[in-house]
Amino acid sequence: MKNFISSCNKYISAVFQDSQKRTFFLFGVLAASVMLLYASVFNNPFVWDDFFVVAKNTCVQNGNLLNFFSENTYSGSGSVGANWRPLMLSVFSVLWHFWGGWTVPYHSASIFLHAINAILVFVLFKKLFKKRYWPAFLSALLFAVHPLQTQAIVYIAGFGDPLSAFFMLSGTIFYLKAEENEIKRRGYLGVSWICLLLAFFSKENSVMMLGLLFLADFFFSNKNEIFKERLKKSAEKITPFFLLFACYIVARTTFLNFMPNVYLSSFSTPFIERVLVFFSTITDYFRLIFVPLHLHMEHTVYEVRSLFESKAFIGFTLIASFFALIISQWKKRPEVAFGLAWFLVAYAPNANLFMPNTNLFGEHWLYLSLPGFFFAIFCLGEEFLFVRRFFLVAVFSLFAWIGWISFLTINRNLDWETPIGIMEQTHREEPKKVQATIVLGSLYRDKGEYKKALEMYAEAVASDSNDFMVYAERADLYKKLGDHENMVADMERSCQVSVIYSPSFDSLVGYYQKNKEFDKAEQLLNSRLQQEKDPKIAFYTSIRLVSLAVGKGDHALAQKYLSLSDGYEKEYQKGWYSQFSRWLAE
Repeated sequence: MKNFISSCNKYISAVFQDSQKRTFFLFGVLAASVMLLYASVFNNPFVWDDFFVVAKNTCVQNGNLLNFFSENTYSGSGSVGANWRPLMLSVFSVLWHFWGGWTVPYHSASIFLHAINAILVFVLFKKLFKKRYWPAFLSALLFAVHPLQTQAIVYIAGFGDPLSAFFMLSGTIFYLKAEENEIKRRGYLGVSWICLLLAFFSKENSVMMLGLLFLADFFFSNKNEIFKERLKKSAEKITPFFLLFACYIVARTTFLNFMPNVYLSSFSTPFIERVLVFFSTITDYFRLIFVPLHLHMEHTVYEVRSLFESKAFIGFTLIASFFALIISQWKKRPEVAFGLAWFLVAYAPNANLFMPNTNLFGEHWLYLSLPGFFFAIFCLGEEFLFVRRFFLVAVFSLFAWIGWISFLTINRNLDWETPIGIMEQTHREEPKKVQATIVLGSLYRDKGEYKKALEMYAEAVASDSNDFMVYAERADLYKKLGDHENMVADMERSCQVSVIYSPSFDSLVGYYQKNKEFDKAEQLLNSRLQQEKDPKIAFYTSIRLVSLAVGKGDHALAQKYLSLSDGYEKEYQKGWYSQFSRWLAE
């Protein structure tokens, strides 16, 4: 035994004396930490939005590449959403082709990417600041094990976070390689540019990569320049990336803008009120960073009326302190300024200040922000950590906290073992959250626990009587119970709230036609036609009106709707989607 321990000590000493071996050893520590903490997750079933992006998404299952790039993320499941993540869907489609609905490959992809991202964080930070080797490693380790990351990793629908982060981190590293190697500069910059494009294809908040590139260039290049010159040169060097960003923004605000009203509703409140909410949520985020208890989906965000409300004031103080440190330390302690700036830049797209975001508080919004903050903290505390008289206490305290949050990560992962389990936990933490309550009701319905399902739907209606989904889901329950009167009533309520987005629309039109209530069907279709802005959907809706008129035997009315459909068809055929479809067919 003594010989074994002695051999281990010699090996470890040899590893840590060789910088390359030490680095690869720490790569292994990061990867092993991720695999160990997420070992219980691999066989978890689909939950919540996983069904819309994979399990019930016919486009993913059929490999409909054109749909991935032309429609919203949920369109293959018959749902409507604002997200556009074609690369994420492409990965899911490949996994479905080989393994179908077996969830192990999907979870494996997320966990593997998270481990790779932890290594990339380590590589990037130590490349930028070679003398900050251990802060770079510790920040990567906390990025790997922190329980706030579980939502992005365990939730299959959250795959966009690790996928986009992989391309952003890789693209930033290649950008730095271009700065180091003039001969291969163009090639490395080209790879970095492609990484930004792929990040855009993975998740919307990838716009943060522009800020990360700027920070990397500012702190890596032109170190002898004065502040204004460094700003100017860094901005000029990333201009080609901004051109790609401009194309992306044009696309997402025009022909790839699937729910303009919903997206812009998050901007309906005055800017100053959004800033106050931002300060308040920052306070909650920092509480969860250091004491990550009561983690859950669907956090409630309350209105903030004054800067002097406690959480808003604390958040304001934190952000003001960050900016003060960035400005005062950018030259004396650039690693601290860089880490704090990284945190702010990586969180900015999710803050609902300059880009619309309907989900104002999500644990996964900090996915790529965390390593920057921890890097700044460890760089600030490194001198204290290595003071001899405090060394043992500091190291023990640090690793005790890392051990504690690692335990919390394992414990949090257990919440995701069943679809009902994660939704019940969410409902306990946020009983007034309508979407979570509806999903839980539907899970009870599918399980045959109809009484519990009705209770959940009643709670959802009490919280928000203008949510079209609760009526649509409850209508499905009444259908199972054979209560056609309440089924129709709820389908009608759902369509009254939103005839455009209600999933009950097609079923209600079909019900009216089946029962020869043609006037009601015509009225509902006309209501949809008047509000529909997509010429493709308007065209098909007008064709349904033609079919309805023929069914009624009213040929004059059929001719009227046929003429109307011709106009929509011409408008639709002019669109890029139709032209692109014909080009592919040819």
